[in-house]
Amino acid sequence: MDKVPFPKSIIIALFFLAVLFFGIIFTAYYSIKHPEFISVPTLWFKNKTNQKIDVTAHFFYLKTLEDPDKDKDGLEDKIAEKIIYKTDPKKSSSRKKGVLDGEYIYSLYQNTDSQSELDQYNKNFLDHISSIGATEATFPYTISLEDFFNYRASQTYNFYVGLPENLIKIVEESYQLRKTGEFIKSLELLENITGAEKNYPIIQYHLGLTYHGMKEYDKALSIYEKLIGSPDLRSPLLYSDISSIYYIKKDSQRTIEYLNRSIKEFPEDLKQYLKLATYYEEQRDFKKAEDVLISGLIVEPRYASFYNQLGILAAKQNNKEKEMELYKKAVFYDFRYSSGHLNLSLLFDLKDPKKALIEARIALDLDPKNPRYMIRAASLYRRLGEEDKGRTLEEEVKKIPDLDGKTLNDLGLIYYDRGEYTLAETYFRKAIVAEPTLPNPYNNLGNVLSLTNRGTEALQNYKKAVELDPNYVNATNNIGYLYLREGEYDKAITYYKKALALDKNHYIANVNLGDAYMLINDPSSARIYYEKALSLNIASIEEKKKIKEILESIKN
Repeated sequence: MDKVPFPKSIIIALFFLAVLFFGIIFTAYYSIKHPEFISVPTLWFKNKTNQKIDVTAHFFYLKTLEDPDKDKDGLEDKIAEKIIYKTDPKKSSSRKKGVLDGEYIYSLYQNTDSQSELDQYNKNFLDHISSIGATEATFPYTISLEDFFNYRASQTYNFYVGLPENLIKIVEESYQLRKTGEFIKSLELLENITGAEKNYPIIQYHLGLTYHGMKEYDKALSIYEKLIGSPDLRSPLLYSDISSIYYIKKDSQRTIEYLNRSIKEFPEDLKQYLKLATYYEEQRDFKKAEDVLISGLIVEPRYASFYNQLGILAAKQNNKEKEMELYKKAVFYDFRYSSGHLNLSLLFDLKDPKKALIEARIALDLDPKNPRYMIRAASLYRRLGEEDKGRTLEEEVKKIPDLDGKTLNDLGLIYYDRGEYTLAETYFRKAIVAEPTLPNPYNNLGNVLSLTNRGTEALQNYKKAVELDPNYVNATNNIGYLYLREGEYDKAITYYKKALALDKNHYIANVNLGDAYMLINDPSSARIYYEKALSLNIASIEEKKKIKEILESIKN
């Protein structure tokens, strides 16, 4: 009996299924090994379809951002390592056996004979940006991981989804008007929308944002809360906006509640962790702030801002060793994270100014137009005897129009440290004009005024700094010092204690309080604060000797 022939159509179908199966396997494997292969089409597809990224899609985004060489060297991807940095750890570990790429780049900054290699490394980066253009598809390969994470978040929650073209233009125009402070025009534009279109959740949301900007918080809140749960407006930013209004209203419970909801429903939006951690930090609840950031690191262990913020928390708890470790992690996982290099520079400042300069130079090379980095490098160049380089950078900064308050404050600090108090005062005052709500320039201006025997005005500025930031320990301590100098010992002790309530490990406040108690003949109380100051182990040899002599005299 003849066998029944196997249908050709089934054979063909099985063949195509097999090809499809192995094609999917190969694509998945290749995508993991070559993240640049998948991330560009993913971005293209997302932008073309204008859809929101869900948690599953987010997982694949994270895979594209993993270090393909598995060496955790702080370099972003193979394009960065092979094209920009001209290094390849698989072959030669950055031209030196056993040296990672990040270490290799640091070595270029440390070695004065490596300037040509350093120039080439910077040129490679600029050439790479020029060669690929500024399209969205190539954008991830021109910036730090930090910037790319933030860019991805801004693209993830697209508030134009589902809107007709004419409304997209209106929403974009209203947004631009709000950016320039023209809230009334923004409101008129949105309220001129008629019919059913006005009830689109996205239109309503932008109305809420406009009222928010106008400080009509109750109107904004009533709009926001009606939008919760709308399938057409799922975004962590809505919860964040609601939280910010409750923050203004000083409703701590709801501030925390809505930020937690944001994180719970949108765990992949990294900035919400930072907002909640910052709120806990303001409340001096450092443990909760740390817990929030650590939970964020579980979602994305290469997000440099988490390590940076943890470093700032360590600084506020006077743990310099931990602070250093965390800033180093920030740049280890994301070498192009310039803020991490700046913070390392500040931390190295007193102990090792040469290392401080290396970090400042890296930050400046990564962001050459940033005036704060220019000022930082200028200050260190001058301190290390390279006057011409320092002066050149200072003059470049001064030519930049419309400097912000922080930069003007930094310029003032340069002159303050050099004892040029007239210039320092000029820039601190300019900083206050540029950003009247920034507390630091008031405190620094107070220091200049105090040194130049203008105590009454100094006190006004210190108190303004504390008014703007009730947790400002240095300004609080400085108020105490002024009262001590004027012989008002009770007031001085009150403010020193306020400073220590904010930070019990504040070295200067502990010493000052000890001095105050000695002046009112209370050596037993003075001993407590002197001993606390010594236990912090941050005093110089001369300061330790002086405190020990006082303690010895108390015993005798």
